[in-house]
Amino acid sequence: MLALLVLGVVIAAFIVHRRKVRAQAADQRAQRGQQLVELLRHRAFRLQKFQAPLPAGEPPGRSRRASESINAAIPVLNERAVRLAQNYQDGGALSVEELARMEACLADQELLVAATKALNTLLEAKRGQSADWKAIVLTHRERLEDTAQFLNLDSVGQLDCLPHLRTMIIEHTNRLDKIQNWVQASAPRQHSPVQFLDELWQLRAELQQNHSAALTQARGARVELIDSLRRRMDADGARQVFSDPLTTVDAALVRAHTLTGEHLQENS
Repeated sequence: MLALLVLGVVIAAFIVHRRKVRAQAADQRAQRGQQLVELLRHRAFRLQKFQAPLPAGEPPGRSRRASESINAAIPVLNERAVRLAQNYQDGGALSVEELARMEACLADQELLVAATKALNTLLEAKRGQSADWKAIVLTHRERLEDTAQFLNLDSVGQLDCLPHLRTMIIEHTNRLDKIQNWVQASAPRQHSPVQFLDELWQLRAELQQNHSAALTQARGARVELIDSLRRRMDADGARQVFSDPLTTVDAALVRAHTLTGEHLQENS
């Protein structure tokens, strides 16, 4: 009888504790929800006011197409953000799922804000922020070093991709040197920022295409790669590892395509 009484006390205490924990979690979600209402609205205003630039008088290269795609996704994302903020503007209970949707929307906003800011900075008519240009060049050089590390593996000697990777290292290094000279030059420039950004984007696309092919061949030949190198050479992994402005814009472009695609599906 005593054992049953003790067991009942323990169960009751456990239930009280669980209720307290759930109540605290609910309060924390409610507080975070109130913060997110303001953040979502602020980011929506920021994206609406400061969109990605559309360079005038330039051919429709990668940079302009990226700006157009990101700008097309902004109304879709802002509509979602405003709706989520409106649904919770009066506070109250907030489920785990609802909070997750608000957090995910804010993360999308932050990504597009960072991308529009980067594009506006890089595509200024004047020199822009040389630190941003240097960061892009440095990241590409780091990824060429990853290529060299891959080439130095004993187990990759028979892969068909090796000549392409060796050629890429030489050609990209030469082109990066020219771009770096343009960034550091104090004299007036003959080429516009968008022309060099388009070139850097083309280099990045070529590098990623060669890296993806190398990873595919390595998997087929059962070549063992360390996880860090595999992740840096993988397209999705690289977007998480590197943080230079071009990587940020590229990640935002991928997300923008997804957002507009989801919007089309919802309205079809």
